[in-house]
Amino acid sequence: MHHRRAIPRTPQLFAPLALFALFALSALSALGSGGCSSSSPAPAASVDGGGETAGPSCSDAIKNGSETDVDCGGACPVCGYGLSCLVGKDCDSGICDPLLHTCTSASCTDFVKNGNETDVDCGGTCPQCADGRACALPIDCQSAVCDPTAGTCAPASCTDHVKNGAETDFDCGGGTCPVCATGQGCASASDCVSGHACTSGTCS
Repeated sequence: MHHRRAIPRTPQLFAPLALFALFALSALSALGSGGCSSSSPAPAASVDGGGETAGPSCSDAIKNGSETDVDCGGACPVCGYGLSCLVGKDCDSGICDPLLHTCTSASCTDFVKNGNETDVDCGGTCPQCADGRACALPIDCQSAVCDPTAGTCAPASCTDHVKNGAETDFDCGGGTCPVCATGQGCASASDCVSGHACTSGTCS
C-alpha cells in the first residue's frame, strides 16, 4: 500500500494574501469615517457652535449683501422714504438724494415717473399731461381724452364728445368747431347758430 505524501504548507504562500486583506480593511474603515474622501463637503459654518449659518437674504432683518439699508435696495426690494440708498433704483420713489444718500419722496418736479403719475411729472395728482403722454384716465390729460388703446392723451377734436380745446360747449364753438345750438355754451355770438345771441354765456 502506497501512502500519499503530505505537501508541507509554507507560510510564504499566505503572506501576500494577509497583507492584501489588511490593506482592504484599512481602506474600508477610512472611507466609512469620511477620512479619505476628497469630495466630501466642507462642514457648514455655525453660529456659537450651533446650526448652519444662512447666507444674506432680503428678509433676515440685517443690512447685508448688496442692500443699501436693512432688507432693501440693491438686489432686494426698493427702500422707502428716508432709508439709505446709492442710486435712484434703490428707492420706491426712484429718487436718491445725492448728498444725504437717502430716499426722498416723489414730487411733480423731480423729472422721474413716480408716485401715482402716469408719465414723468404729470397725471395722477400732478398736472395733466400733454397730448401723446401716457395716461390711465381722461382726467390725466389736458385734452380730457385718454386713448384707451394707445394709453396716451389724444388731441382735442370736434367729435370726441368732450368739451376741450377752444370749444365753448361739447364739440362746438370756439371758432374751430361747428357753432353751438340754442342753450349751449358760448363766449360770443359767433359761437352760436346764425341769428342767435350769446347771453350770459349761453346761446339764446
